[in-house]
Amino acid sequence: MAVSKQRRLFTIYAQGDLAAAQKLKQQFAEVQIKLGIDLDRRVDSHAFSADKCTALRNSDAALVLWSQYAAESLWVEVEIRGAEDLHKPVILLHLEDFPLNVNMHPDLIVSPEPVEKVRKRIVHFLNRQKARHQTHSLTHDQSNNPFALRSSAVKRFNPLSLEHMAQKLGFFEKTLNPDGYGVRHQYESVEDGRLLHDYATGLMWQVAGSAHEINYEVAAGYVDDLNRERYSGFREWRLPTVEEALSLLEPTHYEHGLYLDPLFGALQKSIWTCDAFSGEHWTLNFSVAQCFLQGSGTEHFVRAVRTLETL
Repeated sequence: MAVSKQRRLFTIYAQGDLAAAQKLKQQFAEVQIKLGIDLDRRVDSHAFSADKCTALRNSDAALVLWSQYAAESLWVEVEIRGAEDLHKPVILLHLEDFPLNVNMHPDLIVSPEPVEKVRKRIVHFLNRQKARHQTHSLTHDQSNNPFALRSSAVKRFNPLSLEHMAQKLGFFEKTLNPDGYGVRHQYESVEDGRLLHDYATGLMWQVAGSAHEINYEVAAGYVDDLNRERYSGFREWRLPTVEEALSLLEPTHYEHGLYLDPLFGALQKSIWTCDAFSGEHWTLNFSVAQCFLQGSGTEHFVRAVRTLETL
């Protein structure tokens, strides 16, 4: 007899439903579904810890145990939002007949029926989700562009949005998302080594960039000059968004002292982005793998970028 694959569900529950969660964990274990029960209910927290993000990523879906306790729990709301940010399916199991909050949109709703019947519904749902994901991945592979990164500047890109973005996309950043896995780049060196095409993100990067650290106004002029001169035969050069810049960070600290693929120049240790907040601009430091808000009078390098589709 074939042994069915064990499914892993990240369990979201309120403290008042702990006993119900532990009972369900035992029942589900008998039908090859493993419930992750986190006993650290930090109701004053506004974000996941790195451990919780990892646990969610390693799960097939999030299972919300819904009750009046859950409806009133800030932590349940935070964890549901975290599951949605990581694009995990959200399955809601009614512990009692209590109405959903207006902002809730679970992918599947089940009632406390016999556990085997619940298992069949969940497994069927997850199999359908997997099939859709495989079709979606195939489409991305064909387009060579799995990451649709924002390319236009945002003038009020706050630190919370930065953390949310890094965790949602799985980008590595030493303080905001130290367990981020980064992008699996598909680099190709072109134009005698002056440019790198990254087919994973659909971006074309300068390998080096400005020869000196410059302030923001001069950096904007540097990019204007690239376009005026048709650098390497192209126009539409620009400063990267913080999202695009962050995609370059690697979890590995390489021998040249940067968290950046050695295909890039090592001189440009800190670069400008086009995003801003509260009168300052976001920069990315490859030496320490962190983003910082800096005044426009401070000096950093430029590494210009353009989209591969723009010819």
